[in-house]
Amino acid sequence: MNVDLFELVDDVLEEAHADILKDGNLEIYESKELQDQSDQSDLQSHMDQEDTEEDAADYQLSRAVFENQTLENSRSDFSNNLSRTAAATFGTSYVEEENVAVRLARIRRELEEIEMMKGNELDSEVSTAETKLLRGLSNQLNEKLGRQTDNIQQRLQIDSTEEPNFAKLPDFSLNFENGQRIMRLEAQIAKLESLVGISDSHAANKPLTTSLNELYRDIRLLKGDTAHLGQFKTKLAEISDEYEKRLLARKASNDLAMQAQIQDDLKSQDFKIKSLYDSYDVLIKYKEVLPHLVTRLKALNSLHLKIDDTVGTVKTMGKSLNWVSDQTTKWQQMLEQMDQKLSANEEQSKKNMQEVTDWLNKMEERIQNFTP
Repeated sequence: MNVDLFELVDDVLEEAHADILKDGNLEIYESKELQDQSDQSDLQSHMDQEDTEEDAADYQLSRAVFENQTLENSRSDFSNNLSRTAAATFGTSYVEEENVAVRLARIRRELEEIEMMKGNELDSEVSTAETKLLRGLSNQLNEKLGRQTDNIQQRLQIDSTEEPNFAKLPDFSLNFENGQRIMRLEAQIAKLESLVGISDSHAANKPLTTSLNELYRDIRLLKGDTAHLGQFKTKLAEISDEYEKRLLARKASNDLAMQAQIQDDLKSQDFKIKSLYDSYDVLIKYKEVLPHLVTRLKALNSLHLKIDDTVGTVKTMGKSLNWVSDQTTKWQQMLEQMDQKLSANEEQSKKNMQEVTDWLNKMEERIQNFTP
């Protein structure tokens, strides 16, 4: 293995060292003496024994800290290359997307900063050329963006020649002033009628004389006419009793138990006893016939049940026959349609066969004409 030795020589350092030796003016700086090993160990032990206060880590804030940061290794290098040791780490960066408008605004701001940072004439000439180039690119991008925007706006515009597919409502306005005037007048009329004493229900149907007579009777009742008040009380009691009877009869018409209770209340005790004796005499008469009647009723009940089952069966058979009839009708229609389609196909096939036959005849004639 051959090892080449290189001598690193710096001309600037050699010239500076030669000047120092030539002048002979050397400045000597004194430094503090180093501590002994024992002193250093004592200092280290003392530092280890000291209590340190650290703030408690708040783990709840970690989400807020790292939610806008992402780890990326696009520029990382873990190949153990000594020339790229600084790249062997993960880096954090904020994710920020730029659209065309934001990027153009950023380029414009950078151009303005470059113009403000102009220095000497040479730098200004170079920066002016670069600024012109960048400004030209920015103008081109602005023009391109404007053309794209115009194209999009033209596409979004609606053709005015097409008929609109919406209904146009008539343009009219409502005037509520007359309605409010009518409402105010009605309120005033109602107030006047209430002061006069004429109600809405009687004023339109009764004449003036009848209304005055009713008012006279009401005034007499209010003054305390005992004769009329007694008659009124008696009439009111009769009306109340009649109303209660009608109400009870209406309830009894829908309730069998209440009907039986009302009938029992209306019958006297002697009538009930007489009804029991009559029923007993009837039972004595039909003592021998009653078992036969019960047997006949049972037979009639069983016969009625059988007839009910038979009627249900007949109804089911009727429904089945109707369904079969409907299906037969549908099949008949389908057969007629198929017959029509077959007839049409037969006619079409005959036409096709005739066309093929004519075509073959023509071909045969043409072939015979070409043959010697």
